[in-house]
Amino acid sequence: MDLRKYLIKNYQTAGPFEGVNYIENRLLKNHYLVVIDNDNKYYGILSATDIIERPHKLVIDCITKKESLYLSDSYSIIISKFYSSNSAALPVMKESDFLGVIEKNQIIKELENSINDLYNKSLISQKAKKYFLNNLSHEIRTPLNGILGFLEIINQINEDEFINKGENAAEIVKKSAGKFLQTMNDLIELSLINAGDNVRIDKANVDIVKLLSDLKRDYPPFIIKAQL
Repeated sequence: MDLRKYLIKNYQTAGPFEGVNYIENRLLKNHYLVVIDNDNKYYGILSATDIIERPHKLVIDCITKKESLYLSDSYSIIISKFYSSNSAALPVMKESDFLGVIEKNQIIKELENSINDLYNKSLISQKAKKYFLNNLSHEIRTPLNGILGFLEIINQINEDEFINKGENAAEIVKKSAGKFLQTMNDLIELSLINAGDNVRIDKANVDIVKLLSDLKRDYPPFIIKAQL
């Protein structure tokens, strides 16, 4: 993940040699202060806990060492560092250079959004799988009926009739076999999805007029019922 998009640059600061009494109200209001001097040298993150545990007079004496985040850190590493540091914000470093800070609440909110997105996608996937499985019997029977039925027609007609009727029947058999093969491929892809493997999605142009004509020819009972 790229931490740059979470960086907060308009953070509240305190000078390393400021007196603790002068920064207490700012610290309580903002939950943390970035300790930095006039030359933009970074010293650390100051939290309310630091003041309670180390009640010294100068800010620099109250700072406790906290984790630093790096651009290559993953979500799990970032969350782990936040909880081990018990800090409202942590610095983001690039080698020894200070880039800015990230607040814990922002990361938790982003993580919650990611979880919600994954949950919603899983619901969509489950509904699609349920719909496919509920219709699987029909999806298999229809092309098989097309294959067996028209093969029987072809077997019963003579050579002269085949010239007039057989070619069309053979074409339906071929398309029914293709439909059956596609259903089997869908089942294989569904098993790959369940196993966590990636499935390649191919995009292709579709002749919608031809597609509707084929549907009308292959599924006339359903079209008649829908029109009624």
